[in-house]
Amino acid sequence: MSVHLTTETLKSIYLFASLSQEELVRVAQFSYLKKFAAGETIFDHGKPADAFYWVQSGKVKIFRLSPDGEEKVFKVFEPGRTFAEALMFSAAPAYHVNAEALQESYVLVVNANEYRAVLSQSVESCFQLMGEMSGRMQSWLTEIDNLTLKNANYRLAYFLQEHIQQQHDNSAVVQIDMPKHVLASRLSVKPETLSRLLKQLQKSGVIDVEKRSVTILDMVRFKQLLDEE
Repeated sequence: MSVHLTTETLKSIYLFASLSQEELVRVAQFSYLKKFAAGETIFDHGKPADAFYWVQSGKVKIFRLSPDGEEKVFKVFEPGRTFAEALMFSAAPAYHVNAEALQESYVLVVNANEYRAVLSQSVESCFQLMGEMSGRMQSWLTEIDNLTLKNANYRLAYFLQEHIQQQHDNSAVVQIDMPKHVLASRLSVKPETLSRLLKQLQKSGVIDVEKRSVTILDMVRFKQLLDEE
C-alpha cells in the first residue's frame, strides 16, 4: 500500500478538487499520512480542532462517552471519507467527539489553519466547497434520521442495504468488518438486541449469517423491512 502523498491523491478528495495545481502543492506541504494502530486515538473530545482528516485505508469510529462511560458510536468512516472538516470554520474550534482507529488505518492529517489560508485566496473554491459540504451535511442528516428515528428492524436493514458489496438478482452479500458492540452502538441498540434481530431475520429466511458475513437471501422480503417504521 502506498503511503505517499501526491497532488493526484489530494485532487481525488472533494475538499481539494477545485484547487489549482499550485494550491495542491501548498496543501501537500502542510499535510501528511499517518499510520494509526487498531484502537489508537486520533483525537479526543474537547481538544482544539487544529486538523481534519481523510481515511486512506482502514476504518475510523467517531463516538462519545456518557458520564457512566458507555460508548455511543455516531459514525464509522471508511476509505475515501473525510471527517472533522466543518470545524475549521468555527470561531473557536474544538472536537465535539472522539475519533479512534477501529483497525490499522492510514489517515491523512491536514492542518486546518493552513488550509483556511489557501481558501481565503480563492473565492470560487470557497463557494464550491460550501456547496459540496452542504450536500454532504444533508445526506448525513438523512442518515441520522434513518438510524435513530426508525425502529430497530429498519435501522438494521438500512445499514445492511448501505453496505451491500455483492448483489445478484434476488440476493446480496454484506461483510460486517467491525466488532458487534460497535455496530450495535451505531444502530442505537444493545449487542444482545442486535444478535436477536439477526437471529429473527435468519430464522424467517430473509438472511443467513456466517460469522461476519450476512447473505440477504430474499431481496423482496428484505426491502419490505425498509417500508416498515
